[in-house]
Amino acid sequence: MALHRTRTRSRLMACSVIATGALVLSACAGGTGSSGNGASATGSAMTDKEVRAAGDVTLNLTDYLSGSQLDSLKKNIAQFEAEYPNIKINATQKDFASYGKTIALTMSSDTAPDIAQANSAMAPRLVSGNLVRPMDAYYNDYKWGSAYPSGISAGLKLSPNGKTFGEGKHYGMAIGGNMVALYYNKKLLSSYGLKAPTSFEDFVDAMATVKEKGAQALALGGLEQYSLSWTANTVIDHFASADSLNNWALGKKGSSIDSNSVQQGLQTLRDWVEKGYISSSVNGTKDDDASTAFADGKAAFMIAGSWRGPQFEKALGEDAGTMLLPDKNGGQSAANGWFSEAWTISSKSKHADLAAFLLNYLYGPKSSENNIAGGWLPFATGATVSGKLSQELLDAWYTATKSNGLTAYLDNSTPSMGNTYFPGLQAVLAGKQQPSQLTKSMQSNWTSYHTGS
Repeated sequence: MALHRTRTRSRLMACSVIATGALVLSACAGGTGSSGNGASATGSAMTDKEVRAAGDVTLNLTDYLSGSQLDSLKKNIAQFEAEYPNIKINATQKDFASYGKTIALTMSSDTAPDIAQANSAMAPRLVSGNLVRPMDAYYNDYKWGSAYPSGISAGLKLSPNGKTFGEGKHYGMAIGGNMVALYYNKKLLSSYGLKAPTSFEDFVDAMATVKEKGAQALALGGLEQYSLSWTANTVIDHFASADSLNNWALGKKGSSIDSNSVQQGLQTLRDWVEKGYISSSVNGTKDDDASTAFADGKAAFMIAGSWRGPQFEKALGEDAGTMLLPDKNGGQSAANGWFSEAWTISSKSKHADLAAFLLNYLYGPKSSENNIAGGWLPFATGATVSGKLSQELLDAWYTATKSNGLTAYLDNSTPSMGNTYFPGLQAVLAGKQQPSQLTKSMQSNWTSYHTGS
């Protein structure tokens, strides 16, 4: 489904985005994905009693994840197996590059896993090849649809030809999500007589004041190129409507990114470089280095993903604050964020109902504490966290999801959009390309993919 975003893109490229893993907890006999004598799939939710009476079953799960979410998933699967000792989970992973190249072959084999992770580049092949099953019945029974914002729900739907998200049936579900937010250093702002901004204008004025005092206003690293997109998307969200951005990212016919509002957002970011709010060496600065600079108190603001929250909270403690980017009227702009990853169920699975039950367990309240610790922001309500910054981030997430205020990562719009968007952002910030040139190039890429012209 539409591509998730977790941690940094370098980790995504290097070994996957975040989580699950090499959890080979029991051997599995050959066959189509799962083994055991459990009931055949009916397409309906299973009750706790039915799962316990299903007999000994092993479910196979494959993914491309790593890192802190791997640890949380291991804990949740161990917790699940302790609660349902007749169900064993055999979870394996590959690095991101290898996974993407082989997932269609894996899912077309006679031993296809019951559950597989898929992003926006992988899902079209799986759906058009009838390798994964529709999950709409499970959506209804487990009430997943009512928890997801409309944009997220659309991103988990795909047309039969695998071209257009938001059309057709639900072929994936999401355990949790992530979001880009505005982080600020309370102590540093206070030293300049400033408070947390309450409007976009306040934010810009605060950056000007910090710059006048000789400090770095907004930390940003763009050496990797992709890391620029989180800040760019967030600023664009202030000028362009969430619906227009999501329609374009999901491939809706007639959508366009080549608009004045998107160009205004890009020009604003360029202006911040020219005014010195963002360092002129932004394109030569690593994202990790920029994040470390903010964590060390060397910048007043940073626009970064929720995956940076634990780092900032540990380093800055009570001095760290976060919010959604404020808008002109003192409210909040839409937030750039999406689901962390989509999980699909094989069309060959003999235990699809059990697979859906497991996914619902991983999504639900029993797993939320481990999920949050691993970097998944929950769609299920009622989660609790420790730490003031973590609570502010969770509150901002719930505000965004409840108001349908999330916008998709723009590079998800086509499999190759990142090749156009990321270097283009570097060029815009360096003054080597006009915003209108970038939006035209992005629209050309989109049109070629979605219409073949």
